[in-house]
Amino acid sequence: MPVATHIRLIIIAEQEITPQPLLSDILHSLNLQISDCLRIDFDFVPHLNLQHHVDYWLLSDNQEKIDRTLSQCPQVQHQWQSPAWQTLRQSPQAKRQLWQQMQKSH
Repeated sequence: MPVATHIRLIIIAEQEITPQPLLSDILHSLNLQISDCLRIDFDFVPHLNLQHHVDYWLLSDNQEKIDRTLSQCPQVQHQWQSPAWQTLRQSPQAKRQLWQQMQKSH
């Protein structure tokens, strides 16, 4: 699957990422718009065809799935991981950990 050159963040998640203030805040902190992002399922990662470096954000409550997928991500600039979207939205600790990961890399 070819990835357009304007894509700067690939969000890998099992669940749909609903547009909410949290997502807007995260994208804003990364100086990104939703149009700069590609949301895919974990199954699509091996099929990515990238000619440029991108950031990856992996969301899952299954740490093994995240660990397996990390090594399959091509053209990595930064990688962040968090619980699944529903869990993340309800967990101040998970949000804090995600922010810390993002701040360290930017």
